Amino acid sequence: MAVYGITNFTDMTAPLASSFVGCTIGIASLANSYRKGEIEFDDFVEQSNIVSLDASMVGLAATIGQAVIPIPVIGALIGTFAMKYALKIGKDYLGQLSKELEERLEKEYSEKMKMITENMTKEVTEIINKYDKLGTLADLAFDFNKNSYFRFQASIKLAEHTGVKKEKIIRNDIDLDKFILS
Repeated sequence: MAVYGITNFTDMTAPLASSFVGCTIGIASLANSYRKGEIEFDDFVEQSNIVSLDASMVGLAATIGQAVIPIPVIGALIGTFAMKYALKIGKDYLGQLSKELEERLEKEYSEKMKMITENMTKEVTEIINKYDKLGTLADLAFDFNKNSYFRFQASIKLAEHTGVKKEKIIRNDIDLDKFILS
């Protein structure tokens, strides 16, 4: 009935209308399964894509069949049958290949995520250790309860640790005089 309505009230041919209705019914069925919790969202999206691809390929084949065999209905039926058969063969062949590819990708993904996690943990640990040391050096350099010589030595270590160029670090009275007089 839907195909009849679409062909009579639009410019769509019967093969395309049939594909459209079939696709709509398939996606509606998947949406109902998703709503009931029978399938996950990713499954809904993946299967909707497959239903849409099947419907479009069958519609295309029906249209081509109708054009090649201009006998009403017969050309569309032959085109539809040929494409459904070709899709079944493709699904059977690609189904196993797809499963193997999916398993391989999942394995690689898991390995990469493990490697990333290990590297990230190492980097974060190094950063924390660096900042702990930096904080300790800053605390020592600015601790006015310590004697000035001890604070001075801590400030030199702090400057070295933070990457100040060696020639810019003031290490003694001579360096201080040069800095002030320049």
